[in-house]
Amino acid sequence: MVKKLKVIVLALCVCACACAFAACDMFGGSTKDDSVYVTYHANGGYIGGAEDETDEYVREIEPDEIAGYKPVTARKDTWLFGGWFTDELCSNEFDPSMLEELAGEDKKLDLYAKWVDTVTVTKKNFTEFFAVSSRWNGGLGTNNAAIIAEFKPKMVLDPAFSAESVEISVTPVLTKNNQTVWSGKTSSIYLKNSEDYFYDGMLRVDNSAAGIKFDPIGKTLDWELITPSFEIKLLHRVPLTVTLEIGDGATCDESELSLTGGDVIEKDDLPVPVKSKHRFMGWFTDAQFENAYNGGVITSNKTLYAKFVREITVTFYSNGGNETEPRKFLKGESISSYGDPVREGYKFRGWYTTPTFDEGTEFEFGTLADDEDINLYARWDKISTL
Repeated sequence: MVKKLKVIVLALCVCACACAFAACDMFGGSTKDDSVYVTYHANGGYIGGAEDETDEYVREIEPDEIAGYKPVTARKDTWLFGGWFTDELCSNEFDPSMLEELAGEDKKLDLYAKWVDTVTVTKKNFTEFFAVSSRWNGGLGTNNAAIIAEFKPKMVLDPAFSAESVEISVTPVLTKNNQTVWSGKTSSIYLKNSEDYFYDGMLRVDNSAAGIKFDPIGKTLDWELITPSFEIKLLHRVPLTVTLEIGDGATCDESELSLTGGDVIEKDDLPVPVKSKHRFMGWFTDAQFENAYNGGVITSNKTLYAKFVREITVTFYSNGGNETEPRKFLKGESISSYGDPVREGYKFRGWYTTPTFDEGTEFEFGTLADDEDINLYARWDKISTL
């Protein structure tokens, strides 16, 4: 009798469980996972706020999140994010409204990040890539006043593949209580790739603004892009080399500099080479020494050339007179006597290039044409007292 009771109780438990599961299905509950799993492939970029985060990132999209789903944001140094795509070639752009359909029955979807480095800039998107600012330069009056206008790219551009110049129309403006009370003369400025697209200049406030009381805080510049559109290309952080050519007979601590595209090398950052009996005149971008290197952003492999000029030492032997310190001159410079030496009881008769004062060896001050150092000897005549 006891065994039969146990069997009946067990059967009732099984039926109760089955009914419970059936009730769950009837009222919308389910043991099936309805979430969608999205795998993001950053393609060399990174997801989130740190660069060391994984290139591949899997996110679970729960059922109540699917309707308002938006993809995560990805970043990549020196590149612009071009969106998420459903194929590795990045030809089919992802539509968030089709998440469930694209995920299919297995509820899984792979997305691939697209990266672009070339952009067409227009009036509409200009401020996405270029920062525009201006400030009042002066007091509350207009005498000798000006407005400083500044345009510069928000990222480092590659001048080799970007527009050569961009024309912008700018107008100085004075405001009071956020209302324009005066507009100055409109003029054109140019952003040039040779100057890294950076412009910083003054727009004069002319006499037509005299007597106007205004608040210099607020709008101080109107501008308009005149060039309809232009191409820019971002400079990537790739390894680059600056080769330092010093020529024969010179020495330098470094023969080349290893850096990354976009690094800034000022002329004072470069080493100073040394060459015996020569003076270093600076680094140049050409072997003919026509274009001096003044520093800037390094965008490609570059060779710099050290310019030296022969330094001539003029040594003075006073032969009993007051000492005259040796002086150094560059070839081609003009030198003068800087005053005659003095010797008590003697009269100075000139400088000679030989200690025996041979005929024709008296030195004539002027332009140094030769490369050799010069020794000068003072000649004296004794003064006789009668």
